Amino acid sequence: DTIVTGDVGVPCEGVEIKIIDDTGSTLPRDHPGELCIRSRVAFHEYYKNPEATRTTFIAGGWFRSGDIAVITQNDRIVIKGRIKNVLARGGRTIFPEAIEKVVNKMNEISYIVVVAVPDKRLYEEICVCFVAKPQIDVTEDDVKDFCAQHFEVTNAADGVGYMPTYFLKFKEFPMLDSGKPNRKAIQTEAVHRLGIHKEN
Repeated sequence: DTIVTGDVGVPCEGVEIKIIDDTGSTLPRDHPGELCIRSRVAFHEYYKNPEATRTTFIAGGWFRSGDIAVITQNDRIVIKGRIKNVLARGGRTIFPEAIEKVVNKMNEISYIVVVAVPDKRLYEEICVCFVAKPQIDVTEDDVKDFCAQHFEVTNAADGVGYMPTYFLKFKEFPMLDSGKPNRKAIQTEAVHRLGIHKEN
């Protein structure tokens, strides 16, 4: 079988999976939605946190992973991204992780985070935030040119496509205790640097 980006394989024995939409209805194969998991050996509630249990588990003991995924025709699970990171650009759902994987091919880049910034016309726009490797001179225009070679706009049916609009170079990223870039803080700084204010 062909392995694609985000392919995490098939479920282990004793583990059930399904993909649901915003209403909680189960989706057919190859349709993206939230990945839900159920297993006898998995935890079924948060300790002394009924609110977290209520929002994370649905009827039947299914755990909501927070991941957008699809189940392929050959039962493989393909992760598309995190629900909380999804961008809504002109009616098109965009997974920042997909753009990050492309830009990460630039050897000059150390860290890359794609965030949403407000836009009056399209609701949200794509902003590529990056940190260059030490002693490497790479500009925002360099990253823009690289993206222009990989993200077609003219061939997009909606005329929008996946080409990012904004590019911001950071000296360093604010980090979480886990060692991962703090997406929320990066997004806040990006909006501030671009001088964008969300309409109420």
